[in-house]
Amino acid sequence: MHGVWGALDKALLAIRRNHPGVKIRLRQVAASGVFKELTESNLDIAIIALPDEPVAEIITHEISSEPLVLVAGSEIALPSGELTVRDFASIPYIDVSPAWALRNIVDRTFAAAGITRNSSFELTDINAAVELVRSGLGVTIVPRSLAERFFSADIYEIRPASPPWRIGIAHLEDAASPIAEMLIEEIRTAVRRA
Repeated sequence: MHGVWGALDKALLAIRRNHPGVKIRLRQVAASGVFKELTESNLDIAIIALPDEPVAEIITHEISSEPLVLVAGSEIALPSGELTVRDFASIPYIDVSPAWALRNIVDRTFAAAGITRNSSFELTDINAAVELVRSGLGVTIVPRSLAERFFSADIYEIRPASPPWRIGIAHLEDAASPIAEMLIEEIRTAVRRA
């Protein structure tokens, strides 16, 4: 998946350290194409933002769940405390690509509130989105862990809350390869230690 997920690096390092002969190939695939890649056996496993509904032939295991929050540059005046989407709908919004799972959640959050946001930017790079927010060019909604990594302040709770950011492992119904099973176990271990 695109974006940053903190435990994957630890799991990959553990595989490299504990199984030096194992070769793992990592690549990013847009959320809109990951299930096709799995069903066509182009991927053994995927780290994904979990879908709301089960997907035929795909097994998923949730490994983390966290709230989504709004981040804003210090130049943007917002009321303190919890915000509703109406409180920031007119401020330039920094969107991610429609192919991303995060975009789908944000779209549903605004639609549920009956509010149209002022979508001024659409990016495929979360680091670029963070820089635009820090510069005061707009606001965006991200998982809390990402917000805390990049922003020391200017993090706002949203009410009513967006659906949570749920991360999981996905693979085909039939057993994953032994190497994929090792990686799944290392990911679970890294999450427990985090």
